[in-house]
Amino acid sequence: MIAERREISKTFRTTPSIAESIKMAVNSNISESDIINLALGEYLTNFKEKSKTSKDIADFKYATYEYHRKKTLELLNSINKNSETISTPKQVAEYFKTLMPPDKENVFVLYLSPRNHILKVQIAGEGSQKTVSMDTTTVIKNALELDPCHVIHIHNHPGGVAEPSPMDILTTRNAYFTYACSGIMFSDEIILDDKNNYYSFVDHGYFKLFKKELNKQYIDAKKKWYK
Repeated sequence: MIAERREISKTFRTTPSIAESIKMAVNSNISESDIINLALGEYLTNFKEKSKTSKDIADFKYATYEYHRKKTLELLNSINKNSETISTPKQVAEYFKTLMPPDKENVFVLYLSPRNHILKVQIAGEGSQKTVSMDTTTVIKNALELDPCHVIHIHNHPGGVAEPSPMDILTTRNAYFTYACSGIMFSDEIILDDKNNYYSFVDHGYFKLFKKELNKQYIDAKKKWYK
């Protein structure tokens, strides 16, 4: 525990205000995950107040931001395993809003246990300001290793709105079918914008449509091949 706190303090030693926050947090009885979120939240707040894109700041500072963001992900995976639960789209949005970069699309995959404990968080794709792609093969491999689990996709629309494009809908539909064929439960696709708004595919009925289409294809195939 002491070693973890030292590592957290070392990782986020970037400004006097953050260093002071870390010092106060380490001396209190709050959890390591709270320390991480406190430090990262303050770091990203300072970052976003000064700049919106990587072009507005020096490459070194942007690299520092990326380092902190991904280091946080590593620490969250090592410390929070089986300790936190997420059960609603709003909770997912709150969890990931500080992990999303401000100027390019990313896809995260959240792996949850049957009781919604966080098992793993993965950056599954990094793209440009308007597009991102991901390889579902790695996600399937991780999900099978963590079985039993279910997965949630989270991606952002920097500078845009938290609503799906036609490509978002098609990509999510294809992922739903791919996971179903692998025996993996795909629980939701959530889109975030940079104003802390979110869009849940489940809440808007898309996953019911995907399930209905999948069931129809299964019935049609059964009629065709198992007469």
